[in-house]
Amino acid sequence: MRRGGWQATLVEGPWWPDLRPLSWTRPVWALRCGATTILERVEALLGRPVALIGRKDVGACLPIPVGRDAWRPGPSLFLDARWLPATGAWRDHADGAGDLLLESADGRVVGAYVTDPPADAAERLRGGEEIGGLAGPAAKPMAVQGRLIDRAWLPMLAVAEEIERDFGPWCRARPSARPEQGPGTHFAGERFWWGKGASCEGGAFLDARSGPVLVAEGAVIGAGSIVKGPAFIGPRSELHAARLEGGVSLGPRCKIGGEVQCTVVQGFSNKVHDGFLGHAHLGSWVNLGATTTNSDLKNTYGEIAVDLGEGRMATGSTKIGCLLGDHVKTAIGTLLYTGTVVDPGSTLFAGAPVSG
Repeated sequence: MRRGGWQATLVEGPWWPDLRPLSWTRPVWALRCGATTILERVEALLGRPVALIGRKDVGACLPIPVGRDAWRPGPSLFLDARWLPATGAWRDHADGAGDLLLESADGRVVGAYVTDPPADAAERLRGGEEIGGLAGPAAKPMAVQGRLIDRAWLPMLAVAEEIERDFGPWCRARPSARPEQGPGTHFAGERFWWGKGASCEGGAFLDARSGPVLVAEGAVIGAGSIVKGPAFIGPRSELHAARLEGGVSLGPRCKIGGEVQCTVVQGFSNKVHDGFLGHAHLGSWVNLGATTTNSDLKNTYGEIAVDLGEGRMATGSTKIGCLLGDHVKTAIGTLLYTGTVVDPGSTLFAGAPVSG
């Protein structure tokens, strides 16, 4: 947990509702963006596990993983759980250098090295105190590169760029295997990575010219599928005559068919039938009935607003599809308007289109 005497800790504060509906049922550091979650990115850059400070109610359902410690008093590197670092330049801190504030390009504090944090730091951070408030008055600023995932729609908008960013470190940390290939399989480009036991059935086309394609262990690229990078196909996920493009990240054990663009799926979800899914973020255990389709562009080409439970909010984007929480299910033929937000455990029945 400690590096050079410093304990690295991810902190989820009371701002977590800004990431609904996905954050209803998971800590913010578990959100997928690129080929990894925020937690996985931070730990890969640090080269070791980190401690965690987050909501106790979610922690009761999703306990801290075995072998992972909660925060303990002592010299600490506190990191905002929404921050997706681009590099690891911030990870080394010279002993005796004093407190430091890690600042993003827009001046927001996303982390802090604190030499002597108070014993009640965890409770204060849960209660809303800013990370920078724990540092001493003489703390010096340090500019860092990365992305603050502070709105629910940002992972999908950033997914292509973040898969690109993940590709190099991913390949350096894991040797690529040789996939099983069926007859008539075609590849374009060179930036591929294959996990052990991954396979590609006959007639599939994988194109890495526009971005890398990573196919994790045990994943199956089904016959007739088209995958245009950047794309990450998670462990034991399956593509069934699917068409993926524009940046797609699939977590473990998904079954995907039809057309999918610029989308993140946390894992264990099913969209095996035809239908369009674009600029979307799906939780776990989601099931989309046959021909379920979402719109991700207004006829007016105007900015899309979403409602996370406190009124409609502008996104700054003209391309937003849907945000579906865990265990959402749709009936066959369901239509979802732009900016649709569906909370966990909901079931949508076909009929009039579902509006956000």
